[in-house]
Amino acid sequence: MSRKFKVWLDSGANNQSKYETKTDLDNLGISSEAWDKMSEKEKDEAMREIAFEASDWGYSEEKDEEKDFEAIPNLTEGVKSLMQNIIDTVKEI
Repeated sequence: MSRKFKVWLDSGANNQSKYETKTDLDNLGISSEAWDKMSEKEKDEAMREIAFEASDWGYSEEKDEEKDFEAIPNLTEGVKSLMQNIIDTVKEI
């Protein structure tokens, strides 16, 4: 029988933010003997992978929305200038 573990990840955002699952060494592909020989850091890394399975994370570069129109092909300088004036006016409101 494989050793079993409860693994969790809690962002602390609210009382529903905790993800919890159960796994065992068979699921991890690790024998009991190999587990016992692993360092605490190696054990932490193995369980961290399980904890983050259901997590959604990532990053994206924020673009300067004011200049997005400049990437539109075939805009004349007059149109770009007009669009910038509209943006500047809206900022003042």
